[in-house]
Amino acid sequence: MVIAVRADADALKRSVVQTAMVIETRCGYLGVSCRMEPHGGAGSGRIKLSVSGARDAVRVKAVLLAEGKLELRPVVSAPFPSPLQTYPKGEDAAQAGGPENDVVPFEEEGGSVVFVIVEPAPVVAGPDLRDASALPGADPSGNYYKVIFSLRPEGAYRFGEWTEANINRYLAIVLNGRARSVSYVATRIDDSAQIESRFTKEQAEDVALTLRSGGLPAPVEVLEEGTYGH
Repeated sequence: MVIAVRADADALKRSVVQTAMVIETRCGYLGVSCRMEPHGGAGSGRIKLSVSGARDAVRVKAVLLAEGKLELRPVVSAPFPSPLQTYPKGEDAAQAGGPENDVVPFEEEGGSVVFVIVEPAPVVAGPDLRDASALPGADPSGNYYKVIFSLRPEGAYRFGEWTEANINRYLAIVLNGRARSVSYVATRIDDSAQIESRFTKEQAEDVALTLRSGGLPAPVEVLEEGTYGH
């Protein structure tokens, strides 16, 4: 593949280097061989990425290029025991939230997609993560998995202080621009949290992998793609 890193000119060089590092880390987790080299000349922001040893090329591509952006963001809603405030349409949520807040989609347990209003500043985010792993969820069928993650000391301190001061407030775990789970704060939480989003085992493992490797610093676009044999 030839991919283009879409970053501002002053951050492009740094973003290309960081993107290559994240992809290299993900290749290691996946157990595939990756070779990267600049493509298109200095300042193009392009990387030629060659991958070998992948048994599932579609999955590998999705993991390598996943944004991997995680944020824990306060929800604009009346606190528990009031029900979570949701909106059937994004424009309704945007009007209610005003320009100072953001709107993200949220898939409810029954599968319907609604929208919630979240504050612009996350309590903790991807750089605060220390580790992430996939574990079986609470579903008695055993078909669904969750993602458990832990926080670095500084992030854990901020998270603990915020949760202690915001008992009964709703908090959204936002992954790549979508609220994957929303729950209220029942007690102080320090260094760990979980995403329960009816993941399959493979989906949960892939999410955990992308979180462990860190998010991509900027969006990427696939410009060329092909499969080659020997």
